[in-house]
Amino acid sequence: MLTPMFGPWQDHPEIRPIPLWKLPGWGFSSEKVGEDEADAAAGECGATTVVRLWADCPVLDPALTGALVAAARGAGVPFATIPLDSGYPEGVEAHVMTIEALAAADAEATAADERETIHLFFSRRPERFPALHFHRQPDRHALKVLLDTPDDYRRLKEVFDILYPANPTFGVAEVEALAAQRPDLFTRPLV
Repeated sequence: MLTPMFGPWQDHPEIRPIPLWKLPGWGFSSEKVGEDEADAAAGECGATTVVRLWADCPVLDPALTGALVAAARGAGVPFATIPLDSGYPEGVEAHVMTIEALAAADAEATAADERETIHLFFSRRPERFPALHFHRQPDRHALKVLLDTPDDYRRLKEVFDILYPANPTFGVAEVEALAAQRPDLFTRPLV
């Protein structure tokens, strides 16, 4: 499995961190990247699965992401996601895809939005790329853990200052418990 370079997973025996800029379709360019690069990145570490995370979503739940990987592999689907409308706090998102699906997207996606936001390539072809989507109740989407503004940074820094010392791999359960005590840390001012 390929993941971002650093995190609580970096010493896991089945996970090989690799810089995502070595993978096709990542970044902000609509330029076509060769399928050979996808094969090379996968071949470098024998990856069969890629996990895509975002820098503006710093609250990663390792257990939830691991469950998404396990569910995708168990279901045998080429793409799985914790989507924006999942019911999880906004900013708790992840994509899991097989290296074959990633290579297909790299070889075939020509639309700029599909090159930049790879899930669009898969969601527009559901018959070819059946997907698994994690949803949950109660809906906690109103809790914001996105990092887009200086105020977001201030709020999230305080969240990390509170939760990280007690549990460096804190996740959704800890975020929701803190939100019950400090809802001010999980709301964004209207712009």
